[in-house]
Amino acid sequence: MWSPSNLRILDLKPITFYIYIYDTYPLYRNRKRMKKIDHDTCPLCCLETEDTEHFVLRCPNLEHTRNKYMNRIKIILQGIPLITGILDSREAMKIKPKLQVKDLEQISRDYLYSIHLKRTELLAIKANHM
Repeated sequence: MWSPSNLRILDLKPITFYIYIYDTYPLYRNRKRMKKIDHDTCPLCCLETEDTEHFVLRCPNLEHTRNKYMNRIKIILQGIPLITGILDSREAMKIKPKLQVKDLEQISRDYLYSIHLKRTELLAIKANHM
């Protein structure tokens, strides 16, 4: 039987990955849509709506973490839209059939998990300063 106590840390990467794909990650846009909050502005940068594309590709507060992965992702994708390639390798393969899917999926999971951890860390710091 599943319980949080027997969930290994390595299991969280694929779980986090699928949460993004199915648009259920608790970004402010999703939380507003579920009527949990009354605005959808990114709590990290306060510049625009915190949706998946903002979080994965544009939030300036995640740029340092993003830069660790983005060159390798761009090399693998070569012309495929980044958001498509990162979140859905099946769609990327329709565009580029000889895509290195295993490499792309691994780096995408690692990247999404890393920005998830960084976002969590930054939100905790922000909460402690309020």
